[in-house]
Amino acid sequence: MPGLLGKPKSAHETEDTA
Repeated sequence: MPGLLGKPKSAHETEDTA
């Protein structure tokens, strides 16, 4: 679920699972 938080961490790490 990329960009679900509306704030992507990196260009390839948009999952934000942290």
